[in-house]
Amino acid sequence: MSYWTHEYLLRTWGGPMVQAEFLRDVMKPFFVPRVFSGLNLFLDKPQLLPDAVDLIARECKSKRAFIVTDEYAVRFAPKIMSPYEKRHGISFDTWAKAKPDAPIDTVKDCAEQIKRFKPDLIFAIGGGSAMDTAKAAWLLYEHPDVKLEILSLFCSVSFIITLYQFYIDFI
Repeated sequence: MSYWTHEYLLRTWGGPMVQAEFLRDVMKPFFVPRVFSGLNLFLDKPQLLPDAVDLIARECKSKRAFIVTDEYAVRFAPKIMSPYEKRHGISFDTWAKAKPDAPIDTVKDCAEQIKRFKPDLIFAIGGGSAMDTAKAAWLLYEHPDVKLEILSLFCSVSFIITLYQFYIDFI
């Protein structure tokens, strides 16, 4: 079995690149997103105790949220938006152009849309590609000077985001 650490180009060029610009950008403080999953997350009516909708909406100061999804999963967006609009008055913008393996130009397009809308919350609906696109676009939204292209020659956006999250968890 071959691992990414056994690749000649990553060992010779990847290490110095990771140690230089990438780690400098990674050292900047930012907030790690929370992940909610499970049944009954998006109830239209309030419950006796605060539920996930209330906990998530509490973080939304500007009452704006952004949904990153693909052409297939966009049909599930109204179910996500409904409780937030009804119970908390949060407005949404939807970006349904996520592609498999999250190409960097797609991520940049999503990040530009996020910058224009300026949300407090970013939702990813769909599979791993939508989640990778949302995480990478969120990274560019929070830190516009980060260069995703540094490692894109050697690995996918998914790997870059995973490496970034691992580094933050390690600190």
